[in-house]
Amino acid sequence: MSGDKQAKRCSFAGCDKPEQSCRYHLIEADCKAGGQNWSTLVGTTLCHTCYNRYVSRGKLERTQVCHKPLAPSARRCTYPQCEKPEESSRFYQIDGASKAGGRDWLPLAGSVLCKACYRRMIDRGTLERSHRSKPLVAQSRRCTYEHCEAPEVSRKFHQIKGDKTTRGHDWSSLDGQVLCDTCYSRFRMRGTLERAGGQSLFPTVPKNMAPTGKCSNTECECPEKSRCFYTVSADCRANGRDWSGLAGQTLCHACYTRYGRFGRLSKPPAPPGHQKHPARSGGAGAG
Repeated sequence: MSGDKQAKRCSFAGCDKPEQSCRYHLIEADCKAGGQNWSTLVGTTLCHTCYNRYVSRGKLERTQVCHKPLAPSARRCTYPQCEKPEESSRFYQIDGASKAGGRDWLPLAGSVLCKACYRRMIDRGTLERSHRSKPLVAQSRRCTYEHCEAPEVSRKFHQIKGDKTTRGHDWSSLDGQVLCDTCYSRFRMRGTLERAGGQSLFPTVPKNMAPTGKCSNTECECPEKSRCFYTVSADCRANGRDWSGLAGQTLCHACYTRYGRFGRLSKPPAPPGHQKHPARSGGAGAG
């Protein structure tokens, strides 16, 4: 545990304001805050700022040294791919000996970085952007994933480079493809384009049908009216059902949901004694 009753002065020699803090913390032997190893600080007193820095990063040193303002002539990012090299709220002169963010800054010694590039290096250890940010031409703004529900409707489209390593996933199989933001985010988070839970069942319009689709269930009341249609594959296991008898068929959303819940396409029978209410007449009953 940490306390705040002892000396009102931070013990960290590098503290900027050792006597100006809203709270001080006495580090005790059993302190486990933030899951960090506090053994080397037992008995010391930390100001609130230094304490929080150690809780979040496991060290008292600041992530960056204090940078003196650069001369106006030097306020330009030297990273060749920087999109706005002269537009930044702050510029950083890089010291090759810096350990900020635990990164290796030696190759950048002497460089000047804008705030965006500097933060990218701190966070990711590279100056390269995770993907191209320039918008695609209109002809390319279509998701190439064949099972995408809305391939032409997206706030953003992503041109995939096969050498991407975002989130540790292998993007090589998608080299050159264009993904809508939904499909891109799904692969980025899960390493697959397939929807969770659907497995082999994908909302899509069959290739040989009209854009609106048509349900294969002969008992469907509205076979051509559905917010989406589903093409069933032979190995589908959605909802733990046996879909083999429906392989190759197309189902509207209502029929698909019914089969997923009840294991049948026909509507379940009405409960015993259940009757439809007759239309009410406008006149009063016979007296």
